[in-house]
Order: sequence, then C-alpha cells, then structure tokens
Amino acid sequence: MNVGDILVFYTKQERENDLIVGPSIVGAYKVVSEPNKSKNKVFSSSSSKTFPFLVNIEAYVLPEKPLDFKVLVPRLSFIEHKRHWGCYLQRAMVKLTEEEAAFVISQLRLST
Repeated sequence: MNVGDILVFYTKQERENDLIVGPSIVGAYKVVSEPNKSKNKVFSSSSSKTFPFLVNIEAYVLPEKPLDFKVLVPRLSFIEHKRHWGCYLQRAMVKLTEEEAAFVISQLRLST
C-alpha cells in the first residue's frame, strides 16, 4: 500500500431486525501516509489476528447512501464464478485493476 492509493470499503450483508442490509460499498478513501507500526488494538476481530500496520486515510468519495455491491459483481474480474461472489471477499484486501477501480469510483459518485 502506497501514499495516493485509493481504498474502497465494503460492508458485508447483515440483518437488522427484519431488514437485510448490504452488502455494500460505503466509500472510498485515499492513503495519505506510509504504513506505520502500531501495537494499539484498532478494532476487534473474531479471530486472534492482529493488524499491526496502519495508514492514515482521508475521504475521497463518500456516497449519500451505500452502493449495492451486487450490481458491481458482473464487472469485477477477480470474481470468476459470479454466482459465488461472496467467497472472493473472504480476505482482508482485494486489488482491483485500474479499470475496475475507476468503474467502482464512478458508481460511488453516482450514488452521491
């Protein structure tokens, strides 16, 4: 991860009372610092993993409402089996091609 990189934040599908929310893209942020090491616990995880390298970020594109992730699936090349798109997101980060990133950012801007 480098200064100037754009990070797109995804939230998984969850149930809130009787309403199903997500999966969604909730915003894009620009990396504004080099990675730095930290021993502080930033957020909890259900596993015993630690996340020792942090970067500072600033808002890049924040939509008024989250963008439905499912509409993006047909255009994302890292998702080979489109019916099983969820398995491709079961990791910390996924690198998008420049074209895919531009498409996601354009869709976020339309949601603004």
